[in-house]
Amino acid sequence: MKGEDRELRRRAAEAGPGNLSRADRICSVLLFAGAVALYLPSLRYEFTIDDPLVTVLNRNMPTSTGDFLAPFRTSLYSGTEMGPTNAYLFRPLLMTSLSINYRLAGNTYDPFSFHLANIVLFGLSVVVVFLLARAMLREGRSGLAAVLTATLFMVFPSHLESVCNVKNREEILAFLFGGVSWLLILGKPGEGTSRTTARLVAAPLLFLMALLSKESALLLLPCMLIWEYVKGDRSRARRTLPAWALSMAVATAMYLGMRHRAVGSWLSPHDANTFFGPGEGALVRVLSSARIFVKYYLWDQVFALKLDPNFSTRFILPLENPPTFIGVACLVALAGALVFSVWEFVRVGSPWAFWVIFFLVNSFFVFHFLPLGTAGAFRLMFTPSLALCVLLALGIVSLGRATAERIERVRGRPGLVAAGLLVPVALCYGLTTLNRMGIWKDDGTIYSYSAAVGRGNPMSYYAAGQHYGQKGQAEKKLDYYGRALRIFIDRERDPEVFDERSRDAFSVVATEIAYARVDRNPREALDLANVALGQFSRLQALRKGRIDPNVAGPYYVKALAYRNLGDVRGSIETCRAALAITPHAGIEQLLRSLTGGG
Repeated sequence: MKGEDRELRRRAAEAGPGNLSRADRICSVLLFAGAVALYLPSLRYEFTIDDPLVTVLNRNMPTSTGDFLAPFRTSLYSGTEMGPTNAYLFRPLLMTSLSINYRLAGNTYDPFSFHLANIVLFGLSVVVVFLLARAMLREGRSGLAAVLTATLFMVFPSHLESVCNVKNREEILAFLFGGVSWLLILGKPGEGTSRTTARLVAAPLLFLMALLSKESALLLLPCMLIWEYVKGDRSRARRTLPAWALSMAVATAMYLGMRHRAVGSWLSPHDANTFFGPGEGALVRVLSSARIFVKYYLWDQVFALKLDPNFSTRFILPLENPPTFIGVACLVALAGALVFSVWEFVRVGSPWAFWVIFFLVNSFFVFHFLPLGTAGAFRLMFTPSLALCVLLALGIVSLGRATAERIERVRGRPGLVAAGLLVPVALCYGLTTLNRMGIWKDDGTIYSYSAAVGRGNPMSYYAAGQHYGQKGQAEKKLDYYGRALRIFIDRERDPEVFDERSRDAFSVVATEIAYARVDRNPREALDLANVALGQFSRLQALRKGRIDPNVAGPYYVKALAYRNLGDVRGSIETCRAALAITPHAGIEQLLRSLTGGG
């Protein structure tokens, strides 16, 4: 067995990224073309969700300031309404990329050109996946496994959000730069000293660029160095690993220094997490994270293929407080998989074990525990999905080999069997990707879909209502607001599920619906206005006494309701109470009409 393992390692080394055959080059071109063709429908899509905030509405973009160093001195949303609450996001290469895109598009924010750039970058990422898998997999049919991995990666439905959403280009860039950096570390056996030195310079530079695209790329570093140590010639690794570790450490230090200087923190603060509150203990956090991961990563996205772009709220899944059997079972399963995989990887260097570790480290831990800016992002994209695709490809290759050994008609042709097994899986994922792609054509479609698949999430209904309100579709807006309001009211006695953002949404929908009903049903409008004022009171406490100027809205509705009910005195008192807090032209006019101008 040891001799066979050494032979497999030798073959993997000889198939390094510097030894591309004609077949490899043809596969790379076909995979790139397939990825581009698959996502061509997205060229017609609008800017969605956060796209306007990083393009048209961002006053600190080099396209507005002419200063191409501005992204390296400011946070991602600096210069927008989301700047103060997202000051920890440092993504300078994303902003630089969008600025270059703007110049190439003729100094216009044309969604077509931005989506085209995303598609091309994604196609290049698929090629990098092929080259990585080809260089790393130690199976006898590593070329076939590499093609299968890249094909699965190309059609993986969770990548829709990164390719179709311009802002999420950060995921593609981080993966692309990090992947090429890894290819350089893998290197080419027997190359000269000058090429090794060039790789020692180029790989850390590309890794730095990956970090400047998105900080979660930091977890690629231990994965790259661990693989370099165990993948083949240990004596060679002992000679080269210190140099790689030092060069990568320098790149990481440069990133942390730039980040700290720009946004004032080495890594993202723990209170930036969008799911857990600051007062919740470690046990609640760990058990809840395990349950969330199993349900919303593995089941929904890998098996059920239910992709919710707006899943980021606590309304969807109750916290494990007190602990439940489901939460404990999920944590035990994840911990068991990790411990067993580490043991197998240390014992025999199993590629299966490595990719299980790679998946869990780059998804479960980074999304929920490590301060790398991705906490609360409930989706599998690029780095974690690479591991899933590798594992699925290895499984297909193994199943193909086993089938070919047992069936006379295909004996000796395991590659053909594996390719046949790939077809239904790739078709399932590919057709799902094409079918769900239309979700991303505009905000209305995104939020309507999110509301449909996450029916217990009032924030999806709220977001859909906001979109239709901006489009002037008042009836649709009130319909979605009404659905959000019913969930908000139903969960009002469960304060754990509310944060500042959801309480703000609660106050808005209550005020809007109250205003729509103030003439037909003033009593109901009065009750809803009081509900909205209660939420503003809680918001004021959360914001340490800061008064929201929008509080005038429910006061105005309340005054109108009193007037329509014939209670002029109550209406006047409400107007005066509101004006004592904040100015409002409508309230002033109503007060003058009630008092005869006095």
